[in-house]
Amino acid sequence: MSLFPHPARPAARGAPLRAAAYALAILTAVPAGLRAAAPALRAAARPPGYGEFVVTLALSASFELNAAVARATWVCSAKAAGRAGIDAALARIKAQTGQAARDAYDSALSSPAHYYGQQTSVDIPLSRGQYHGAQSISLTVGSADLTDRASGHLVAEPTVMIGCWLNFYDRAGTGAYAYQSPPARPGAARDEFRRVTWVPYVLTSAPVPNAD
Repeated sequence: MSLFPHPARPAARGAPLRAAAYALAILTAVPAGLRAAAPALRAAARPPGYGEFVVTLALSASFELNAAVARATWVCSAKAAGRAGIDAALARIKAQTGQAARDAYDSALSSPAHYYGQQTSVDIPLSRGQYHGAQSISLTVGSADLTDRASGHLVAEPTVMIGCWLNFYDRAGTGAYAYQSPPARPGAARDEFRRVTWVPYVLTSAPVPNAD
């Protein structure tokens, strides 16, 4: 997994987001960035090679948010496809920053996951604008993208991509996805509460179990 750049100030305000999958090895990343390991997968009841399965990601995070943030959630999505397509999507997302990263993530993962019902939102229990803890998130993933539409056969190297993006709400209840950006001037934008100086998502992939 590629390393993320150091933020401007590697202090408590940009403490690391980490994604770990139980006993799987955690890949290294820089402070105030993100670490992610392949999610734990378990097969649901299904015929060999087809049907749905469950993907579980353990998220561990520590951060302090803008005082205007009253509530935060993880919005998590999963999608299965051939490995080549998943790898290309991961590369496109990670090559971007700011709103461009969000747009790439939405196109490659969030929108398809929402369409297929492979998305969930999990509240983050903030305390005085801070969070230090771990949560386990599970999603059921279907096989819609595991079948090659031309041949009707299972795609090569079936792989699942799972990502979770931070979503913030201000005290008026207005919600918006976080995005990585240098701090703006105080009061410069109504959506200033969305801004963080670190990568606001976790994103990883793993082979689909029992898919052959």
